[in-house]
Amino acid sequence: MTTCTLRLSFGTDLREEAVQVLRTLVGPVRSQPGCSQTLLMCDVQDEAVITWVSRWRSRPDLDRHLRTTHFRRLLALMELAAETPDVVFEDGSELRGIDLIHEVIGGDDDSRSPHVSDLESNTPT
Repeated sequence: MTTCTLRLSFGTDLREEAVQVLRTLVGPVRSQPGCSQTLLMCDVQDEAVITWVSRWRSRPDLDRHLRTTHFRRLLALMELAAETPDVVFEDGSELRGIDLIHEVIGGDDDSRSPHVSDLESNTPT
């Protein structure tokens, strides 16, 4: 089992929009092959903090997910965070950070950086 945890902090001006974008991703990510769980949590002690957790049956399943447009939307959202996001990938006793993202998608032919437009084109009205 491999777990991806993103802890994001947003100012009050972007928090609701961030939650809305993340809600639109829960179902599509959960339906990806190998995804066993997707959680979206809002911190009751610090309303600025939102945590996204996805659990994958195997590392190859996670790697496939990191190459999807869904994950590119998560990356674009991370760029809008008020603070540097906490990114943790846990696979057994191995812990990795954002370096895993660079390792997996850095060599893709379509390795363009995510942009805010990745969010806007898919945000429901």
